[in-house]
Amino acid sequence: MIKGLSSTSNSTKQKVASLLTVDFETTLRYVDIPIPPFPRSDVDYQSIPERLEAFLVLQWLHDSKEVSGIYKLRVRDSLYLPHTEEVIAQCLKEFNIEVLDWMRVDMSIKPLIETCPLLKRLTLYVSNWATLSYWVSGDGYEELNEFPKVRESPQVDQEWV
Repeated sequence: MIKGLSSTSNSTKQKVASLLTVDFETTLRYVDIPIPPFPRSDVDYQSIPERLEAFLVLQWLHDSKEVSGIYKLRVRDSLYLPHTEEVIAQCLKEFNIEVLDWMRVDMSIKPLIETCPLLKRLTLYVSNWATLSYWVSGDGYEELNEFPKVRESPQVDQEWV
């Protein structure tokens, strides 16, 4: 529920904006976090140690809004400078997530094993045939045993990204 209304005068807008609050349920149905593909032009990307946008949004949801569950989480990560797997694990550890679509190319499943025990559906992105052949091989398929609910109801999407 959104509390507070917008107004046309600037002083009223500023006053109302400071009073504007949004209440969240403890479990959200869908969260979509777009990440800009390139750093802003005024920021030297080599000076950025790692991406933290998704971490900051999810930390805010958990700490400020007391969200503990997300049915479907979609993060359209940057192909140019993506979040590290360690940051992704930190992002996910505070939430119960059932459907994860983190657009991080060639992400390992290992950071997800302890952070997403309730995972039912996982979307993986690959950059080359070697990675794809690993996931469809016995070794890659066996790694999915760590997520029994994913294995119980496998779904194959026919769309290519």
